[in-house]
Amino acid sequence: MKYLVLILLTSMLASCTSTATNNEFNVHRYRYYGQGEQRTDIITQINNVVELKDYIGKNSISSGIFDSQGNPVKPEFFNDMEKNYTDSFFKKNNILSIKINEGSGSIGHKITKIDSDGTIHLQRSVPNLLTWDMASWIIIVELTNKLKPEKWILKNVD
Repeated sequence: MKYLVLILLTSMLASCTSTATNNEFNVHRYRYYGQGEQRTDIITQINNVVELKDYIGKNSISSGIFDSQGNPVKPEFFNDMEKNYTDSFFKKNNILSIKINEGSGSIGHKITKIDSDGTIHLQRSVPNLLTWDMASWIIIVELTNKLKPEKWILKNVD
């Protein structure tokens, strides 16, 4: 029984992040334990380190995870973001954060294309058998600074 629990836990943790690379952008997907989030498909463009720190601060509080003194605990992938997205990164690039809430943690996501007008093509993969665990995801998209439309639009595609 211990081995079964360990195998299940290991497979759940392994599915929490994914990375895909495309000629125009890189995508990283993280499971996020946001509390009380009603809105979904929230797109935030981050253009520099100051905006990144502000974004991480706000989203660490909404993660709903606190230490014994009541301070918000920053999700681990935010530490990776602070380490990877530096001033030198933002000289040529920016990032988008797309927060998505799903009724099942089994639902997958893939950014298939990003148009110059700011349309982000999101493909959701819904398996035949779903789990009953609601899940929040943060999809981080790394883009070059060349693409800065007035607004971003998330379009669901098949």
